[in-house]
Amino acid sequence: MDKIRTYDVVIIGGGVIGLTIAKEFLENGVKNICLLEKNSEVMLETSSHNSGVIHSGFDATPGTLKAKFNVLGRHIFEKKYLKADAKFHWEKADSYILAFTKDEIEELDKLYDQGIKNGLEKGSMKIIEHDELLKINPYLNKRIIKALQITTSKVIDAHQFGNFIFAQAKELGLNYHLNFKVNEITKNKNHWVIKSDNNHILNANFIINASGVRAEEIARFVEKNPLFKIKTRRGQYLVLDQSENKFTPTGVFFLTPSKHGKGVIVASLLDGRVLVGPNAEDNVPKDNIHLVTVEGLKYVRKIGRKINSKINLDRVVSVFAGSRSINELTNDYYIDNSKEVDNFFHVAGIQSPGLSSSPAIAEYVFKRYKELKK
Repeated sequence: MDKIRTYDVVIIGGGVIGLTIAKEFLENGVKNICLLEKNSEVMLETSSHNSGVIHSGFDATPGTLKAKFNVLGRHIFEKKYLKADAKFHWEKADSYILAFTKDEIEELDKLYDQGIKNGLEKGSMKIIEHDELLKINPYLNKRIIKALQITTSKVIDAHQFGNFIFAQAKELGLNYHLNFKVNEITKNKNHWVIKSDNNHILNANFIINASGVRAEEIARFVEKNPLFKIKTRRGQYLVLDQSENKFTPTGVFFLTPSKHGKGVIVASLLDGRVLVGPNAEDNVPKDNIHLVTVEGLKYVRKIGRKINSKINLDRVVSVFAGSRSINELTNDYYIDNSKEVDNFFHVAGIQSPGLSSSPAIAEYVFKRYKELKK
Protein backbone atom coordinates (compact mmCIF):
# COMPACT_ATOMS: atom_id res chain seq x y z
CA MET A 1 0.00 0.00 0.00
CA ASP A 2 1.33 3.43 -0.94
CA LYS A 3 2.31 5.71 1.91
CA ILE A 4 -0.21 8.48 2.48
CA ARG A 5 1.44 11.82 1.76
CA THR A 6 1.13 14.71 4.18
CA TYR A 7 1.04 18.30 2.91
CA ASP A 8 1.55 21.48 4.89
CA VAL A 9 -1.41 23.11 3.09
CA VAL A 10 -4.21 21.58 1.03
CA ILE A 11 -6.43 23.88 -1.02
CA ILE A 12 -9.83 22.48 -1.97
CA GLY A 13 -11.04 24.01 -5.23
CA GLY A 14 -9.33 24.61 -8.56
CA GLY A 15 -11.09 27.77 -9.62
CA VAL A 16 -9.45 31.16 -9.90
CA ILE A 17 -9.56 31.66 -6.11
CA GLY A 18 -7.87 28.36 -5.27
CA LEU A 19 -5.31 28.83 -8.04
CA THR A 20 -4.30 32.36 -7.07
CA ILE A 21 -4.04 31.29 -3.41
CA ALA A 22 -1.80 28.38 -4.40
CA LYS A 23 0.46 30.65 -6.44
CA GLU A 24 0.65 33.21 -3.62
CA PHE A 25 1.70 30.57 -1.09
CA LEU A 26 4.33 29.09 -3.41
CA GLU A 27 5.78 32.51 -4.22
CA ASN A 28 6.14 33.16 -0.50
CA GLY A 29 8.02 29.96 0.27
CA VAL A 30 5.25 27.55 1.32
CA LYS A 31 6.22 24.77 -1.07
CA ASN A 32 4.63 21.61 0.34
CA ILE A 33 1.10 22.37 -0.80
CA CYS A 34 -1.51 20.51 -2.82
CA LEU A 35 -4.52 21.69 -4.83
CA LEU A 36 -7.57 19.42 -5.10
CA GLU A 37 -10.08 19.80 -7.95
CA LYS A 38 -13.11 17.57 -8.47
CA ASN A 39 -13.20 18.07 -12.25
CA SER A 40 -10.81 16.76 -14.88
CA GLU A 41 -9.47 20.30 -15.42
CA VAL A 42 -9.17 23.49 -13.41
CA MET A 43 -11.32 26.56 -14.16
CA LEU A 44 -14.35 24.61 -15.39
CA GLU A 45 -17.08 26.15 -13.23
CA THR A 46 -17.84 29.63 -11.86
CA SER A 47 -14.40 31.00 -12.67
CA SER A 48 -14.74 30.68 -16.44
CA HIS A 49 -18.53 30.83 -16.87
CA ASN A 50 -18.77 34.60 -16.61
CA SER A 51 -18.25 37.82 -18.55
CA GLY A 52 -14.51 38.09 -17.84
CA VAL A 53 -14.87 41.72 -16.74
CA ILE A 54 -12.31 43.06 -14.28
CA HIS A 55 -14.67 45.44 -12.51
CA SER A 56 -13.49 48.80 -11.23
CA GLY A 57 -15.20 48.48 -7.85
CA PHE A 58 -17.96 51.07 -8.06
CA ASP A 59 -21.02 49.01 -7.17
CA ALA A 60 -20.11 46.96 -4.08
CA THR A 61 -21.49 48.34 -0.83
CA PRO A 62 -18.79 50.40 0.94
CA GLY A 63 -17.24 48.60 3.87
CA THR A 64 -17.85 45.10 2.51
CA LEU A 65 -15.15 42.61 1.64
CA LYS A 66 -16.44 42.69 -1.94
CA ALA A 67 -15.70 46.42 -2.13
CA LYS A 68 -12.30 46.13 -0.46
CA PHE A 69 -10.97 43.21 -2.48
CA ASN A 70 -12.47 44.33 -5.80
CA VAL A 71 -10.53 47.60 -5.79
CA LEU A 72 -7.35 46.03 -4.41
CA GLY A 73 -7.61 43.14 -6.84
CA ARG A 74 -8.08 45.41 -9.82
CA HIS A 75 -4.95 47.35 -8.86
CA ILE A 76 -2.97 44.09 -8.58
CA PHE A 77 -4.23 43.01 -11.98
CA GLU A 78 -3.10 46.34 -13.46
CA LYS A 79 0.30 46.24 -11.77
CA LYS A 80 1.14 42.56 -12.06
CA TYR A 81 -0.79 40.92 -14.89
CA LEU A 82 -2.29 43.31 -17.44
CA LYS A 83 0.85 43.83 -19.48
CA ALA A 84 1.48 44.09 -23.22
CA ASP A 85 3.21 40.70 -23.16
CA ALA A 86 0.61 38.96 -20.98
CA LYS A 87 0.16 35.23 -21.63
CA PHE A 88 -3.60 35.63 -21.74
CA HIS A 89 -5.88 37.86 -23.80
CA TRP A 90 -7.09 41.09 -22.23
CA GLU A 91 -8.30 44.49 -23.38
CA LYS A 92 -9.35 47.79 -21.88
CA ALA A 93 -13.15 48.16 -21.98
CA ASP A 94 -15.09 51.07 -20.53
CA SER A 95 -18.25 50.12 -18.64
CA TYR A 96 -21.57 51.92 -19.04
CA ILE A 97 -24.43 51.60 -16.55
CA LEU A 98 -27.64 52.57 -18.31
CA ALA A 99 -30.57 54.48 -16.80
CA PHE A 100 -34.03 54.43 -18.38
CA THR A 101 -36.00 56.04 -15.53
CA LYS A 102 -35.74 58.73 -12.87
CA ASP A 103 -35.21 56.07 -10.19
CA GLU A 104 -32.38 54.55 -12.22
CA ILE A 105 -30.75 57.96 -12.62
CA GLU A 106 -30.77 58.24 -8.84
CA GLU A 107 -29.11 54.82 -8.75
CA LEU A 108 -26.35 56.13 -11.03
CA ASP A 109 -25.66 58.91 -8.53
CA LYS A 110 -25.55 56.35 -5.74
CA LEU A 111 -23.13 54.15 -7.71
CA TYR A 112 -20.88 57.14 -8.38
CA ASP A 113 -20.79 58.01 -4.67
CA GLN A 114 -20.12 54.37 -3.78
CA GLY A 115 -17.26 54.29 -6.24
CA ILE A 116 -15.64 57.29 -4.56
CA LYS A 117 -16.10 55.73 -1.10
CA ASN A 118 -14.58 52.48 -2.37
CA GLY A 119 -11.47 54.30 -3.55
CA LEU A 120 -12.02 54.90 -7.26
CA GLU A 121 -10.45 58.00 -8.75
CA LYS A 122 -13.00 60.74 -9.49
CA GLY A 123 -11.64 61.11 -12.99
CA SER A 124 -12.42 57.47 -13.77
CA MET A 125 -16.20 57.94 -13.52
CA LYS A 126 -18.68 60.37 -14.94
CA ILE A 127 -22.38 60.53 -15.69
CA ILE A 128 -22.99 61.18 -19.37
CA GLU A 129 -26.12 62.35 -21.14
CA HIS A 130 -28.16 60.57 -23.78
CA ASP A 131 -26.55 62.34 -26.76
CA GLU A 132 -22.98 61.66 -25.64
CA LEU A 133 -23.79 57.99 -25.02
CA LEU A 134 -25.24 57.57 -28.51
CA LYS A 135 -22.09 59.06 -30.01
CA ILE A 136 -20.19 56.25 -28.30
CA ASN A 137 -22.66 53.63 -29.52
CA PRO A 138 -25.44 54.81 -31.84
CA TYR A 139 -27.17 51.43 -31.73
CA LEU A 140 -28.23 51.62 -28.10
CA ASN A 141 -31.84 52.01 -27.10
CA LYS A 142 -32.94 55.61 -27.72
CA ARG A 143 -34.93 55.57 -24.47
CA ILE A 144 -31.78 55.55 -22.35
CA ILE A 145 -31.65 58.87 -20.49
CA LYS A 146 -28.20 58.81 -18.91
CA ALA A 147 -25.33 56.46 -18.19
CA LEU A 148 -22.50 56.14 -15.69
CA GLN A 149 -19.24 55.71 -17.59
CA ILE A 150 -16.33 53.95 -15.82
CA THR A 151 -12.98 54.02 -17.61
CA THR A 152 -10.88 51.66 -15.46
CA SER A 153 -12.54 48.32 -16.22
CA LYS A 154 -10.93 45.62 -18.33
CA VAL A 155 -12.00 42.37 -19.99
CA ILE A 156 -9.87 39.25 -19.81
CA ASP A 157 -10.16 35.68 -21.03
CA ALA A 158 -10.79 34.22 -17.58
CA HIS A 159 -10.12 30.65 -18.63
CA GLN A 160 -6.78 31.62 -20.17
CA PHE A 161 -5.88 33.60 -17.06
CA GLY A 162 -6.66 30.69 -14.74
CA ASN A 163 -4.63 28.28 -16.82
CA PHE A 164 -1.77 30.80 -16.87
CA ILE A 165 -1.83 30.95 -13.05
CA PHE A 166 -2.01 27.13 -12.93
CA ALA A 167 1.04 26.85 -15.20
CA GLN A 168 2.99 29.32 -13.07
CA ALA A 169 2.06 27.45 -9.88
CA LYS A 170 3.17 24.14 -11.39
CA GLU A 171 6.52 25.71 -12.33
CA LEU A 172 6.86 26.73 -8.67
CA GLY A 173 6.30 23.14 -7.58
CA LEU A 174 2.55 22.85 -7.06
CA ASN A 175 1.26 19.38 -6.23
CA TYR A 176 -2.28 18.79 -7.44
CA HIS A 177 -4.91 16.13 -7.92
CA LEU A 178 -7.65 16.42 -10.54
CA ASN A 179 -10.79 14.25 -10.43
CA PHE A 180 -10.51 14.45 -6.63
CA LYS A 181 -13.98 15.08 -5.21
CA VAL A 182 -13.68 15.41 -1.44
CA ASN A 183 -16.32 13.33 0.33
CA GLU A 184 -14.85 13.02 3.82
CA ILE A 185 -12.59 15.04 6.11
CA THR A 186 -11.61 13.70 9.53
CA LYS A 187 -8.97 14.48 12.11
CA ASN A 188 -6.46 12.05 13.56
CA LYS A 189 -3.93 12.83 16.25
CA ASN A 190 -1.62 14.77 13.97
CA HIS A 191 -3.35 15.70 10.71
CA TRP A 192 -6.48 16.30 8.75
CA VAL A 193 -7.32 13.21 6.67
CA ILE A 194 -8.98 13.96 3.34
CA LYS A 195 -10.67 11.22 1.34
CA SER A 196 -12.04 11.40 -2.20
CA ASP A 197 -15.05 9.62 -3.64
CA ASN A 198 -12.69 7.13 -5.34
CA ASN A 199 -10.99 6.40 -2.00
CA HIS A 200 -7.84 8.44 -2.62
CA ILE A 201 -6.51 9.60 0.77
CA LEU A 202 -4.04 12.32 1.76
CA ASN A 203 -3.17 14.23 4.91
CA ALA A 204 -3.01 17.96 5.56
CA ASN A 205 -1.68 20.12 8.36
CA PHE A 206 -3.82 23.06 7.20
CA ILE A 207 -6.85 23.15 4.86
CA ILE A 208 -8.13 26.07 2.80
CA ASN A 209 -11.73 25.61 1.66
CA ALA A 210 -12.10 27.47 -1.66
CA SER A 211 -14.66 25.12 -3.14
CA GLY A 212 -17.24 27.56 -4.51
CA VAL A 213 -20.80 26.25 -4.40
CA ARG A 214 -19.60 23.29 -2.29
CA ALA A 215 -18.03 25.51 0.41
CA GLU A 216 -20.75 24.95 3.00
CA GLU A 217 -20.83 21.22 2.25
CA ILE A 218 -17.05 21.04 2.80
CA ALA A 219 -17.34 23.09 5.99
CA ARG A 220 -19.94 20.71 7.42
CA PHE A 221 -17.47 17.83 7.26
CA VAL A 222 -15.72 19.47 10.23
CA GLU A 223 -18.15 22.03 11.69
CA LYS A 224 -21.62 21.78 13.16
CA ASN A 225 -22.55 25.41 12.55
CA PRO A 226 -20.60 27.15 9.77
CA LEU A 227 -20.80 30.94 9.97
CA PHE A 228 -21.89 31.22 6.35
CA LYS A 229 -24.74 29.70 4.36
CA ILE A 230 -24.33 29.08 0.65
CA LYS A 231 -27.07 29.23 -1.93
CA THR A 232 -26.46 28.81 -5.63
CA ARG A 233 -27.39 31.35 -8.26
CA ARG A 234 -27.40 30.50 -11.96
CA GLY A 235 -26.77 32.99 -14.74
CA GLN A 236 -27.49 32.10 -18.37
CA TYR A 237 -25.77 33.69 -21.37
CA LEU A 238 -26.15 33.92 -25.13
CA VAL A 239 -23.10 34.21 -27.39
CA LEU A 240 -23.84 35.83 -30.75
CA ASP A 241 -22.00 35.55 -34.05
CA GLN A 242 -19.22 38.03 -34.89
CA SER A 243 -21.53 39.69 -37.40
CA GLU A 244 -23.28 41.40 -34.48
CA ASN A 245 -20.06 42.99 -33.25
CA LYS A 246 -20.67 46.04 -35.45
CA PHE A 247 -23.64 46.94 -33.24
CA THR A 248 -21.62 46.94 -30.02
CA PRO A 249 -18.18 48.10 -31.15
CA THR A 250 -16.77 49.18 -27.82
CA GLY A 251 -17.44 48.91 -24.11
CA VAL A 252 -19.53 46.81 -21.76
CA PHE A 253 -23.14 47.94 -21.39
CA PHE A 254 -25.02 47.05 -18.19
CA LEU A 255 -28.55 47.52 -17.04
CA THR A 256 -28.70 49.26 -13.68
CA PRO A 257 -27.77 46.70 -10.98
CA SER A 258 -30.41 45.07 -8.82
CA LYS A 259 -30.33 43.01 -5.64
CA HIS A 260 -29.60 40.00 -7.87
CA GLY A 261 -26.33 41.33 -9.22
CA LYS A 262 -24.79 43.72 -11.67
CA GLY A 263 -27.44 43.08 -14.27
CA VAL A 264 -27.57 41.83 -17.84
CA ILE A 265 -24.81 43.08 -20.12
CA VAL A 266 -24.23 43.38 -23.83
CA ALA A 267 -20.54 43.36 -24.72
CA SER A 268 -18.14 42.29 -27.42
CA LEU A 269 -16.02 39.31 -26.43
CA LEU A 270 -12.28 39.29 -27.06
CA ASP A 271 -12.74 37.08 -30.13
CA GLY A 272 -15.26 39.47 -31.70
CA ARG A 273 -18.42 37.59 -30.79
CA VAL A 274 -21.07 39.30 -28.62
CA LEU A 275 -22.06 38.25 -25.11
CA VAL A 276 -25.56 38.86 -23.75
CA GLY A 277 -26.49 37.93 -20.17
CA PRO A 278 -26.73 36.79 -17.47
CA ASN A 279 -30.10 36.40 -15.85
CA ALA A 280 -30.18 35.48 -12.15
CA GLU A 281 -31.93 32.39 -10.75
CA ASP A 282 -31.56 31.56 -7.07
CA ASN A 283 -31.49 28.19 -5.30
CA VAL A 284 -30.83 26.14 -8.40
CA PRO A 285 -29.82 22.56 -7.47
CA LYS A 286 -26.07 22.03 -7.78
CA ASP A 287 -26.58 19.37 -10.44
CA ASN A 288 -28.43 21.90 -12.61
CA ILE A 289 -26.24 24.99 -12.32
CA HIS A 290 -24.70 24.57 -15.77
CA LEU A 291 -27.96 23.80 -17.56
CA VAL A 292 -29.57 26.38 -19.84
CA THR A 293 -33.34 26.72 -20.09
CA VAL A 294 -35.80 28.10 -22.61
CA GLU A 295 -37.27 30.50 -20.05
CA GLY A 296 -33.87 31.71 -18.87
CA LEU A 297 -32.67 32.48 -22.36
CA LYS A 298 -36.00 34.12 -23.20
CA TYR A 299 -35.41 36.60 -20.39
CA VAL A 300 -31.82 37.25 -21.52
CA ARG A 301 -33.08 37.98 -25.05
CA LYS A 302 -35.68 40.39 -23.69
CA ILE A 303 -33.14 42.40 -21.70
CA GLY A 304 -30.54 42.27 -24.48
CA ARG A 305 -33.13 43.75 -26.83
CA LYS A 306 -33.86 46.49 -24.28
CA ILE A 307 -30.22 47.51 -24.19
CA ASN A 308 -29.54 47.30 -27.92
CA SER A 309 -32.40 46.78 -30.35
CA LYS A 310 -30.13 46.48 -33.40
CA ILE A 311 -28.32 43.26 -32.54
CA ASN A 312 -29.88 40.12 -33.97
CA LEU A 313 -30.48 37.87 -30.97
CA ASP A 314 -31.23 34.93 -33.26
CA ARG A 315 -27.62 34.71 -34.45
CA VAL A 316 -26.65 32.49 -31.54
CA VAL A 317 -23.48 30.42 -31.83
CA SER A 318 -23.48 29.08 -28.27
CA VAL A 319 -25.18 29.29 -24.90
CA PHE A 320 -23.87 28.60 -21.42
CA ALA A 321 -24.77 28.94 -17.76
CA GLY A 322 -22.56 29.92 -14.85
CA SER A 323 -22.94 29.26 -11.14
CA ARG A 324 -22.58 31.83 -8.40
CA SER A 325 -21.87 31.03 -4.76
CA ILE A 326 -23.93 33.39 -2.59
CA ASN A 327 -23.51 33.78 1.17
CA GLU A 328 -27.13 34.15 2.24
CA LEU A 329 -26.27 35.51 5.67
CA THR A 330 -24.48 38.66 4.48
CA ASN A 331 -24.42 38.65 0.65
CA ASP A 332 -20.70 39.23 1.13
CA TYR A 333 -17.56 37.15 1.00
CA TYR A 334 -16.74 34.99 4.02
CA ILE A 335 -12.95 34.80 4.42
CA ASP A 336 -11.93 33.61 7.87
CA ASN A 337 -10.58 30.72 9.90
CA SER A 338 -12.97 28.18 11.35
CA LYS A 339 -14.27 29.07 14.80
CA GLU A 340 -14.87 25.40 15.67
CA VAL A 341 -11.65 23.65 14.61
CA ASP A 342 -7.99 24.59 14.19
CA ASN A 343 -6.03 24.82 10.95
CA PHE A 344 -9.07 25.15 8.71
CA PHE A 345 -9.74 28.31 6.71
CA HIS A 346 -12.79 29.24 4.61
CA VAL A 347 -12.89 31.35 1.45
CA ALA A 348 -16.60 31.19 0.73
CA GLY A 349 -19.42 33.12 -0.93
CA ILE A 350 -17.09 34.45 -3.62
CA GLN A 351 -19.58 35.84 -6.10
CA SER A 352 -18.99 38.68 -8.55
CA PRO A 353 -16.58 40.49 -8.42
CA GLY A 354 -14.69 37.32 -7.49
CA LEU A 355 -12.50 37.26 -10.60
CA SER A 356 -11.52 40.89 -10.06
CA SER A 357 -10.88 40.23 -6.36
CA SER A 358 -8.91 37.00 -6.72
CA PRO A 359 -5.30 38.24 -6.44
CA ALA A 360 -6.15 40.45 -3.45
CA ILE A 361 -8.00 37.62 -1.73
CA ALA A 362 -4.94 35.41 -2.26
CA GLU A 363 -2.65 37.96 -0.61
CA TYR A 364 -5.03 38.31 2.33
CA VAL A 365 -5.38 34.54 2.85
CA PHE A 366 -1.61 34.14 2.93
CA LYS A 367 -1.31 36.99 5.44
CA ARG A 368 -3.90 35.34 7.69
CA TYR A 369 -2.19 31.95 7.35
CA LYS A 370 1.10 33.42 8.56
CA GLU A 371 -0.67 35.03 11.53
CA LEU A 372 -2.46 31.80 12.46
CA LYS A 373 0.73 29.75 12.26
CA LYS A 374 2.72 31.99 14.61
